[in-house]
Amino acid sequence: MIHPIPGQALPEPLAELQSAYPGWSIWTSSGDGGFAPRCYATRLGELTDHQLNHGLAKTVQAVTPDKLGGLLAVQAERAQHLAARGCTA
Repeated sequence: MIHPIPGQALPEPLAELQSAYPGWSIWTSSGDGGFAPRCYATRLGELTDHQLNHGLAKTVQAVTPDKLGGLLAVQAERAQHLAARGCTA
């Protein structure tokens, strides 16, 4: 896995996602062992069982930064929906 070293910038598409979703840590896998690199986002902070059972995820992964952005948008919508019902993420 490749986590940015403090002071090291993420590649531009991932840096944009990091700016857009500050509650997440964005990172990539190295693609070792014959596997293609993947993009990941791990939520900072904990989730309750209720939040997990209603579609919030601690980590999401995708093949491309664009697809990761789509998953993060879905997570933001779900969190907003739960927050409107009194369950915060």
